[in-house]
Amino acid sequence: MRKYIISILISIISLNLFSTMTVSNLRVEDNPYDDGSGLIIKFQPLPKTARIIEYRFYRGTTPDSLFFLGKIDVDANTGISGNEVQFFDKDFRTLVNLEAPRHIKKEKGQSKNSPIYRAIPRDIEILGPMLKKYSILSVIDKNIFYHKSKKYIVENDSEKNLYGGLRIEDFDEILANVLPGEKFYYTVIAVDETRTFHKYAPITYGISVDNKPQKVNKFNVNWLEDSQILKTEFELPLFVDDIAEFSMYMINKNKINEYNNYFQYMEDLEQWNFQYTQGDTTVSQPTTMENPGTLISKIESSYPYPSVTFSEITYQDGFLINPYNNEKIEFNPENIKDYLFYISLDDYAGFQSLSDTKTASISQSNELPYLPSFLVRDKPYDKGDINEIIIGRPYSSITQINFRGHGKNKQKLTVAYNYSPNPNYKIKSINFEFIDNQGKTFANVTEYYIDYLFNLNLPNTDLIETGFSVNITFNAPNTPIHKEHYLSQKIYFDEDLKQLRPDNLYAGDENLLEFRYLIMKKAIADKNFRLLSKITPLINLLDDNVSYEKYIFKGIDSYNLKHNHLLIDTSVDIGYDEESKTNLSTNIFYNDFVEITKHKINQLKEKLSEKPNDETNNYYLEYYTKNLEQQENNPILKKINSIKNHNTRLKNLIQIREYRKRAFKYYLVKTNNQGLFTASDIYTNENSEEYIFPTPDWFNITTIPMLIASLIFGIFVFYFYQISRRGNPLFIRPIAGLEEIDNAIGRATEMGKPILFVPGLSSIGDVATLAGLSILGHITKKAAEYDTRIIVPVCDYIVLPIAQQIVKEAHYAAGRPDSFNSNDIFFVAEGQFAYVAGVNGVMIRQKTATNFYMGMFYAEALIMTETGNATGAIQVAGTDALTQIPFFITTCDYTLIGEELYAASAYLTRDPMMIGTLKSQDYTKLLIILCIIVGTFLSSINITGFINWFPSE
Repeated sequence: MRKYIISILISIISLNLFSTMTVSNLRVEDNPYDDGSGLIIKFQPLPKTARIIEYRFYRGTTPDSLFFLGKIDVDANTGISGNEVQFFDKDFRTLVNLEAPRHIKKEKGQSKNSPIYRAIPRDIEILGPMLKKYSILSVIDKNIFYHKSKKYIVENDSEKNLYGGLRIEDFDEILANVLPGEKFYYTVIAVDETRTFHKYAPITYGISVDNKPQKVNKFNVNWLEDSQILKTEFELPLFVDDIAEFSMYMINKNKINEYNNYFQYMEDLEQWNFQYTQGDTTVSQPTTMENPGTLISKIESSYPYPSVTFSEITYQDGFLINPYNNEKIEFNPENIKDYLFYISLDDYAGFQSLSDTKTASISQSNELPYLPSFLVRDKPYDKGDINEIIIGRPYSSITQINFRGHGKNKQKLTVAYNYSPNPNYKIKSINFEFIDNQGKTFANVTEYYIDYLFNLNLPNTDLIETGFSVNITFNAPNTPIHKEHYLSQKIYFDEDLKQLRPDNLYAGDENLLEFRYLIMKKAIADKNFRLLSKITPLINLLDDNVSYEKYIFKGIDSYNLKHNHLLIDTSVDIGYDEESKTNLSTNIFYNDFVEITKHKINQLKEKLSEKPNDETNNYYLEYYTKNLEQQENNPILKKINSIKNHNTRLKNLIQIREYRKRAFKYYLVKTNNQGLFTASDIYTNENSEEYIFPTPDWFNITTIPMLIASLIFGIFVFYFYQISRRGNPLFIRPIAGLEEIDNAIGRATEMGKPILFVPGLSSIGDVATLAGLSILGHITKKAAEYDTRIIVPVCDYIVLPIAQQIVKEAHYAAGRPDSFNSNDIFFVAEGQFAYVAGVNGVMIRQKTATNFYMGMFYAEALIMTETGNATGAIQVAGTDALTQIPFFITTCDYTLIGEELYAASAYLTRDPMMIGTLKSQDYTKLLIILCIIVGTFLSSINITGFINWFPSE
């Protein structure tokens, strides 16, 4: 007793101790390599004995109001290993939870004066002033943006601006990011396993800084001596959000000190910017330096998509030709070893990160990889959201080899292989020819049905030690690769693993795994190409998901408190125009946009008449003037803006924007990742069109077998329904559990005890629940005829009223409405074991004579049926849950197994439609079995056309 009291006191003391604990050493640091939109929160976690389950983070723009930001879940048993926890406040995070309450609420366990609140409420009066403190990104349904935006013309200091107003509920998401140079305040609260919120950590702040980009670690330069082409290739760094351009430079070796000085200057410039942004105004800005290298190529970023990572610079008449601007750079190929090359990553703020210098490798054109065939097409039989890319020829390779025995049986092998199909080639079979080291063929295996596995018998075990090779060919009639040997692999014995292993796959003399395919694409609306995918040559079929535009992304500029609207920019981006070399945009409220733009131009002209050299006003005057001219002169915008009807104009605008953003052109690059690459021409289809636009198809002919099967089933249903309706008897196999229903109800009536019906634990959406409820109606009608009470406990609140109505109608149908008691159909609990405890209590208290279990059951099944068995009740169960059927069989008197549950309605009611459907299922199953038998026989004699005609899934 004394030990028990002491342990309780220790628990109380430790609980009080932990309730006052907070995380320690909380600090906020700048996130590196970003554009000033990220901070890192670091702290020392509480000990494992505190039983913490989560750490909750709060952020605010002032120290007196911090709102929930995010959390880190923790295993209470293991805690957090290590002495420090990091939480990244970067990328766009949810600012307002659109499911949050409309009113501001303190966080749980906080005092009246606490600055800690739950999520920012859906209250524009609170949200509005915060908008200028963050970088805001809103996500709006496309139809809402175009058709529900309310027009606002806001005048401030005689300046007019056009906005669209939306209620906060009209947004799908409102996201925010921290702004560089601004103070943001943070704290952390630990929550233990009792859901107790510990005291929040002392509030601290951080200031995000615009950093220079992350350095490129892998940069390769190759000089093709015979064709006189300079090729550069690099790998993108991990952080690419802030990169504007990738610039390649060349410098003479004797200027390496100038490169080093410039490298140090960029380091010093970043350090100065960091200190200055953090508030240290005493630091001096480094003296400006120019990049000492000569720009030889530049690639503009394709963010938010992966950018192009290679460049080809041609040499002509003593000059390298910069592919970015066609500028000529003096260059002497004979002195190639005297040049150093480096790449600079430039961000939007003007910071640069320089790679290490590299000398060019000397290569020849015959070292370049060979390009395979390349085809792009609108994928057939789809919804119009996929372009299909087909590369090269079919591939197959050995992936794994296992021994099927020991000792003498070690000659028996199981071989696994893979297969990459190609729609351009109809493959009938794959042949694997196994050859020993003397060049003699010792086995041939032909796979007519591609099941990715076959058995192989070695003629002797010596081949295990010496190894062997395999040549792979395809039987593809009427194609260029028919029985052509172009794939080979070596098989060797791995001493460490003690098993045979396949080596690299060769296509001719080319090791396929040494190369990668880069698939590049560009929409009409894009300025630059972007990387779609980087894949191995073993993948020759790729789907490019060209999804339909569903959302519009906009910032939130202001708010209107009177009408409870957030104000957004209503311009619509049409994309880059290659002819005018500008980005095209218009406005959903075109006439008002033109009027306000003209008003701004007149205002700027008035200001410039007083100060003609004002650079800012001159810039904006040129910008607005060009924008207005673009609306009137550009053919695309002119066509859109000429439509007078507002809704018709919007419809046309949406169609043009969608086409320009979803029509892509493609090309293929094959590279060794070390600067040796070959790029294809831009793909053009048979109509000489570069841009491929996916369109939906009316029919998917690959599902014709399913259509035929559905028609056959429908014919069966109609035929058997007609027979059954005419009164012709249709045989249904006797089901013992259903035959005994009348006896079970009669027993309960004789004993004067109630019947229990359990409709399972699943929802009304489960077919087993529906089947169980249909049986409930039949049982209730019989019970009502005998005036026997029936009890129906349910665990789903939607099933409850349905079950009540079924029982009520059954009593009325039996002519005994007076015996219906709605209180006998009641809700118990949603929890699995809480429900089974309640049902067991009903069995014991009411002393039920007959128990029916019809529906979907889980681990609770055995608990219920054992209790019913102990009370001496007759028990009939039915379910399609395979894992529970064995328990029902062992504890119940009768069990409906699987589909017998579904057949019960037809069996009991003898309804012609149900009978017809049931018989149709039987005959359809018979037809399926016949197809399996025929398919098995035909595939055994290597005729696979029949089974290949059916869908594989």
